[in-house]
Order: sequence, then C-alpha cells, then structure tokens
Amino acid sequence: MSAHPLPHAEDPQAYVAMLERSNRFREAEVRAAIAALALPPGSRGLDVGCGVGLYTLWLAEAVGPHGRVVGLDRAAVQLAAAPAPRRVLSSSRPPGFRAG
Repeated sequence: MSAHPLPHAEDPQAYVAMLERSNRFREAEVRAAIAALALPPGSRGLDVGCGVGLYTLWLAEAVGPHGRVVGLDRAAVQLAAAPAPRRVLSSSRPPGFRAG
C-alpha cells in the first residue's frame, strides 16, 4: 500500500463528482485559456493528469476534426468517468484516453 493514498480511495464516485463540478466551475476561464493558445487546426496534444477528461474534451474541440488529443491519468476510476466520447462536438475528433 502507498504511503500517500489516492484522494478517491475511500469513495471514488464522490471524488469523480467533485472533479466534474470543479472543472465546470472553471469552464469559462479554461476555454478562454485554450482559445488564447491559438492552436492550429490539426494540432496534436497530450493532457497529462486529465482526471475526468473535460479539459481533454475542450482541447479536442479546439484542434478540430484533423487534430488529435489524448488524455492520460493514473486513476482508472477517473478515466472511466471521462465524458468526451459522449459529448464531443460533431466537428471534432473524439479524444483518446490512456491509463499510465
């Protein structure tokens, strides 16, 4: 057992719900920051520590249908909650998710 347990070890669903709420609370600022990057269409990106994947989704929307974004997280419970395949805009390529 790790000396530093993951914060969601006792109640993974509550932790995922908390992450989704906090990400949505910051959505306007995060989307503005992504827009300020002026990512060229077709860009590729990696979202390390993607959590539940909302930032990954927003990055995928920014790079468009010819781009590619992958979310990487060590916690499978968070990746299982990733909303991107269900919510990605039709003009975007769905991001991929990997554990690691």
